[in-house]
Amino acid sequence: MTPRPTILAMGAVAVDHVLVTEAFPREDSKSRVVREYRVVGGCIGTAARAAAALGAKVKYAGKLGTSSEAELVLQALLRSGVDTRLVQRDETSQPIRSVILESEATHSRTVLYNLEDCAPASETWPVEEEISSSDLLLIDHFGMEGMLRAARIAAAASIPIVADFEHDARAEFVELLSLVDHLILAREFALRITATSSPAAACDALWTNARQVVAISCGNEGLYYRDRSTAKPKQMPAIRVIAQRTTGCGDVLHGAYTAAYLRTRDVPHALKFGVAAAAAHAEKPWEDGASIELKRVEQLLAQTAR
Repeated sequence: MTPRPTILAMGAVAVDHVLVTEAFPREDSKSRVVREYRVVGGCIGTAARAAAALGAKVKYAGKLGTSSEAELVLQALLRSGVDTRLVQRDETSQPIRSVILESEATHSRTVLYNLEDCAPASETWPVEEEISSSDLLLIDHFGMEGMLRAARIAAAASIPIVADFEHDARAEFVELLSLVDHLILAREFALRITATSSPAAACDALWTNARQVVAISCGNEGLYYRDRSTAKPKQMPAIRVIAQRTTGCGDVLHGAYTAAYLRTRDVPHALKFGVAAAAAHAEKPWEDGASIELKRVEQLLAQTAR
């Protein structure tokens, strides 16, 4: 039997404390909290869990301490089917801690995050063989030195790299961006780093002959993408659902795209699968965390085919 391809995931994991109010609070005001709960998030934490829940073989390499928050993250990864044997444990390393304020009326949200004692990607972990023997590398921007090392090793071994970027503050980001061949960015970030005014223009600005795809996600407007089969960017519509949340949809799209691409090597299909998974995530209540059901994703995909 041929072994399943393996995704190596490296990047941010978080514990999100969600506070839901009836309407988004104004500055210097008081608002009643109508619901509150904790979920495991983070760019790569959410993407890795989504990919594993949708049938991919995923390994997570990072550092987690022994606090209750770290244990919460570890158990969430395990429940989703993520292999955690590459997680380094120590006494002090914390996941990112976030407080998320969400409006019940509009589902808009603001994320307040704390990076104190958080351990970014290591410059020496995982060992080179773990990276070069993987079938795909899934990364974000958290820990630039470690991410650059992993991306250089993967690129030298012709291993596909999928990136979930949100920040470009470090000078090394330019090199990291150049190494990614499957680039999926949120619209606001893409427009800012390209100094363009439309998702299609951002696709063109970010396109190079070394890329397999550039996609710009635009929420309920779907996404724009350019791949090697298209001479100019194309639009892919969103799948309409009754949204319960928006936080994490982009990360789920990354994870689902990664799982589908490894299975089919078909970029447009993998993007459609990612869009369907993001819709399935959006329609579930917050308390379900990153839970994604393959059956529901396939139902949403079937709707788009009709």
